[in-house]
Amino acid sequence: MSLPVITISREYAAGGHVIAAALSEQLGIPFYDRDFVRRTAEDSGYAEEDIEREGERMSPGGRLLNTFLSGAVSYNSSYDGIYEAQKKVILSLAASPCIIVGRCADVLMEILLPCR
Repeated sequence: MSLPVITISREYAAGGHVIAAALSEQLGIPFYDRDFVRRTAEDSGYAEEDIEREGERMSPGGRLLNTFLSGAVSYNSSYDGIYEAQKKVILSLAASPCIIVGRCADVLMEILLPCR
């Protein structure tokens, strides 16, 4: 039996971490939740605090800057950089069976690896 990559969307107090841990134990595959931030920080050079703050939602200040500077050829917001770093980590984790909690992994997997 081939095991898939499972993604669990996260919402406050929904129990995604608990469900992922139980599935991980039952299926014998790793799961990634909070340690995902650490791994993204190691791979990208961004601070864990920046990834926590900008990783899933753009800050109000970041949105304002992005609105005014998004047309500039050389402008890349930290939000864009963190998104790209997280995308690389998700794709590297998805190379083998695992469970990924949050970080919009479900959307990325659907867009980047449809019907694998």
